[in-house]
Amino acid sequence: MKVEDANGSAGECSEEQESEVGMYYSADRISQCSVCKSEYTSFHFEVRPAVKIYVCQDCMESARSHFIWICLNCGRSYLRPKNLVMNRIYDYGLREAAFLYENRIIQGIEACIYCSPEQILEYTNRLDECLS
Repeated sequence: MKVEDANGSAGECSEEQESEVGMYYSADRISQCSVCKSEYTSFHFEVRPAVKIYVCQDCMESARSHFIWICLNCGRSYLRPKNLVMNRIYDYGLREAAFLYENRIIQGIEACIYCSPEQILEYTNRLDECLS
């Protein structure tokens, strides 16, 4: 079955998802997964008014062991293992926060190194000044 995402791009849907697509399909209810960009899903979060992030089941499962960041500017997604990220955090209280390991965390970010390297470098320079 062919489906269109919210942007009008056409794509294919698996037989397993075909009944789900038939039942839930409308331009506002189903879209391409914002993380992997290979599945279509109706499961979404509203990160700010009128901005929705769609996440398929496979990506939700990978959020158990990974932090997932989605750039709200360009749409790129970044997955990093939770252990790697948590070992790089300097704040002991935050590093030991159990909820960060137990919960699935998918976070929208305003800009990423791909779409706005100047903004990221400016932020890291300000952070270095604060830590000094």
